[in-house]
Amino acid sequence: MSLAKVSYETKESTWAGWSGYSNSSEFHAAAPEAGTWSLFGEICYRAPKGIERRWEYGKVIGRTRLFPAFREQFDAPYWVVHKVHFLEAMHKLAVDLGVSIELASKVTSYDVHHPSITLATGSIIHADLRHRCRRVNSSTRKIVLGGKESLPQRTGFSAYRAVVDIKRIQNDPDVSWLLEKPSFNLCTGKSFNVVLNHEDLSDPADWRQDKDWRLSNMRKDFEGWDPVLSKIIGMIDKTMKWPLYSSSIMRRWVSGKLVVLGDAAHAMVPYMSQGSAIAVEDGVAIARCLRKVSTKNKIYLALSIFEKVRIRRASQMQEASLLNSKIWHFPDGPIQRARDQAMRPEIEDLPFSHSPNQWSNPATQMWCYGYGSF
Repeated sequence: MSLAKVSYETKESTWAGWSGYSNSSEFHAAAPEAGTWSLFGEICYRAPKGIERRWEYGKVIGRTRLFPAFREQFDAPYWVVHKVHFLEAMHKLAVDLGVSIELASKVTSYDVHHPSITLATGSIIHADLRHRCRRVNSSTRKIVLGGKESLPQRTGFSAYRAVVDIKRIQNDPDVSWLLEKPSFNLCTGKSFNVVLNHEDLSDPADWRQDKDWRLSNMRKDFEGWDPVLSKIIGMIDKTMKWPLYSSSIMRRWVSGKLVVLGDAAHAMVPYMSQGSAIAVEDGVAIARCLRKVSTKNKIYLALSIFEKVRIRRASQMQEASLLNSKIWHFPDGPIQRARDQAMRPEIEDLPFSHSPNQWSNPATQMWCYGYGSF
């Protein structure tokens, strides 16, 4: 599969882009000890830059230098990898380390103190520690919070997802350059992945799921956009649509020997491209905490340290992602023009100390990508 990131700013609060999954430097710091260099080096792409464009005609208004800039500044490249390839690599690593993976094992209840889980089959599985890392609406959030509901928050955005046959793009001279010299390309394959994020205040319960409804709404939402993007959208035969949620910030992640992490703890909108990377950081942090444990009764102390460090980090990234969503969704007008003007130094390769573009802003880069768990 081929992916590229070409982000567009807004037409009345609508945003489009092609993107993959990216990592912070913390992942790279842990990669050698986790044995992942050989796995991820083969499937990741070192993106040279990320480009942001004007919505109606594609003019470049922002540019983020990624490689080799990130390697020089943070001693780690900015890796991009498709989610499927990432999960396949993580699965292989787990199996190689002797992990037993059981599918179709629905959990019906948790015992946070022993700890144990009960499956729908009636089986009870005991362990020294249980963790839950997937789903923004994970039931474990309520357990960790002592029975208090913590529902995902609607953000006013949703996303269309689709793929386009690469041959159709290659055969069209107006858009073939996306494959020849992309700014954020992952790998060569048979499909080009398209993600179209947009402002959407409608109720997902009212969405129809038939193919024609989704296609017509997608084309309507991006009508009049940059001709390159419009051509790509015209090549889409079917699409999926779902709302973008952000979980409310949790005051605790641990209850007994049950811990939440990943989306179960801190689901976020994709406007910093760091949701999965923060989950990887969670894994690095909890591993380093537990490595210091010499007896089981010290697990609680390790978890308390993990919780304190990670809540602060993850909540900052949640807030930064929401902030960036607002910055890139200014409607045409004075604020939008001031934003674009403030980004001119980065596209003219001039020195700058601040940018509204949070991917390029030096202060944001430092805390976002230069972070270390411990």
